[in-house]
Amino acid sequence: QRRVRGNQAIEMNTSSDTTSLNIEQDKKKYKFYKRRWLMLLMFSFATLLGSAFQMTYASIADTVKSYYGVKPWQVDLMSTIYMAIYVPFTFFGAYIMQKKGLAWIVRWGAVSLLVCGWLRFIPNFLPLSQTFRFWLSFVGQSVGGMVQPCIGLNSVALLASNWFGEKERSIALSLGTIANMLGNGVIFVVGPAVVSEGSDIPMLMLYTGLAATLVSVTIFLFIQEKPPTPPSAVSSAETTDSNNYWNDIANCFKEKHYLLIFFGYGLAYASFVSLMNLTNEIFIEEKYSSVQAGNAGAIMLVCGIVGAFITGVILDRMRRYVLVLRIGIVLSLSLIHI
Repeated sequence: QRRVRGNQAIEMNTSSDTTSLNIEQDKKKYKFYKRRWLMLLMFSFATLLGSAFQMTYASIADTVKSYYGVKPWQVDLMSTIYMAIYVPFTFFGAYIMQKKGLAWIVRWGAVSLLVCGWLRFIPNFLPLSQTFRFWLSFVGQSVGGMVQPCIGLNSVALLASNWFGEKERSIALSLGTIANMLGNGVIFVVGPAVVSEGSDIPMLMLYTGLAATLVSVTIFLFIQEKPPTPPSAVSSAETTDSNNYWNDIANCFKEKHYLLIFFGYGLAYASFVSLMNLTNEIFIEEKYSSVQAGNAGAIMLVCGIVGAFITGVILDRMRRYVLVLRIGIVLSLSLIHI
């Protein structure tokens, strides 16, 4: 019996040593790189600028209407076209991201951002009528609609997975999402501040074009697919076979819980975009200035950004995703009528 107990003790010690050794070996497999924050910073600035482009005309809707001689619904199209382009190109962007990788699709988005920035600026100096200049700018705005499927919410999860460890992933996702909201807030402050009359619109478009150039060049020079050593087991796992992409899409729409999130988020985001798109017109109708309308839009977005950051920290520590989602839904339904 003593021999048996001794053998069992030896086996337990050996097993414990083996487990400890495996844990140490696993830790050595993964590594964090400081450049992951540079990747997130570049991505966030591109996302910020893309969302700012979406709301550029909405932030100064009354001035755009009088300067180009167009109707309010035509000004609203400048923002709406972003959402219309997003739907088909989100499938294209996801497919290319799965087939070619993160760096390829982010560069594609950077090109779209650059083209959009300058196509909105150049028509203002062509020997054409104001209305025709507006519709040429609309073409540039349509190109900008491809930015968000490539750089925005669609690819932030892959960036977080490729570059960040499990404990940092939710924070990285939150920061990427915050950048999307922050862009709307920035343009609602900058737009009315720069444009006091119609002749200032080309100047605003010049500023956005220069910003797009800076961001796009930076992305082309420094963006990387993934670090040499993965930060976690999820990052080191093989990606899904791109040949099964459409089957994966079909399977998503067969899942009840996915559909609940799909339609719930879709309706919530549509309401948010509609409100932001009409903020300037609503405030002008009530005899407020464009600056006041822009400040109101910015305050709304700042509140959303603070909430998103707090939520990201809570999720990282508590891992109570369903609970946080339910609380958010209840608060949204309770406060929307106020």
